[in-house]
Amino acid sequence: VRSRRQRQMCIRDRDRVTCPVLIVSCQQDYLTPIEEQQFLARNIRDSHYLVIQNSGHASMYEQPLLFTSLILGFANTVKDKFSIV
Repeated sequence: VRSRRQRQMCIRDRDRVTCPVLIVSCQQDYLTPIEEQQFLARNIRDSHYLVIQNSGHASMYEQPLLFTSLILGFANTVKDKFSIV
């Protein structure tokens, strides 16, 4: 679990991000407030935001097929912009 200070640093350093970002929120995530994730999505250039319904903080374990499909789909859409092999 990240501390409040770590979250503030992440928010503060958002302008340093220079690549496409996928922000995955989960409807029932009580560890990382959805408002913080929405703020990052609004304030990071080239960010993509989505919400996984009926899932908590560990969506990669709770809904592994959906999570993996989202990550691979995103990687496939941005791979031509960067050297992703």
